[in-house]
Amino acid sequence: YPMLNSSFIEETNEVILKGSHNIGIAMATAHGLVVPNIKKVQSLSILEITKELARL
Repeated sequence: YPMLNSSFIEETNEVILKGSHNIGIAMATAHGLVVPNIKKVQSLSILEITKELARL
């Protein structure tokens, strides 16, 4: 679903497709809600993503 990873420029009616996919995970901490992210997940295996989530 490439359109889900895009942005829309209203002034020019242009859709910009992004080349990489990042995912964020909301985490409650003593200092409030934070959302760390894993960048370029399209190039990672499920195991690598799982390891990175555990590290966070």
